[in-house]
Amino acid sequence: MRIKKALVVFLFSLSFLIVSESFAKVNCTGVPKEVKIWGDEMAWVAVSLRYKPGPFLVCSMNKVHGNKTPEQCKGMYSMLLGAALTSRQVSLNYSNLNDCSEVPVASGAAIKELDILTIH
Repeated sequence: MRIKKALVVFLFSLSFLIVSESFAKVNCTGVPKEVKIWGDEMAWVAVSLRYKPGPFLVCSMNKVHGNKTPEQCKGMYSMLLGAALTSRQVSLNYSNLNDCSEVPVASGAAIKELDILTIH
């Protein structure tokens, strides 16, 4: 029971941390149709949104990428899985892009850092 409570507190804290970061320039919103771990030694979390190109690479489960630690990434992975299972919209926010077509997809493009992940 103690572990469950600690996990819930951690996930809520993580969601506030992710949402409280600076406002992003690009907001790509949709319902996840697929969430998975993508390929190489970085173990990227990838999400495909309905009616959007993708999958979008979100963070790395194995190494720090930008300011996201593997622990934060595991929390985001859990949040994305929950959103996919309940058909809830998510927003991927990036500050250094012009539109959603520039979001890094799992095709070898340079990986842009996700600023904010929001579950609606």
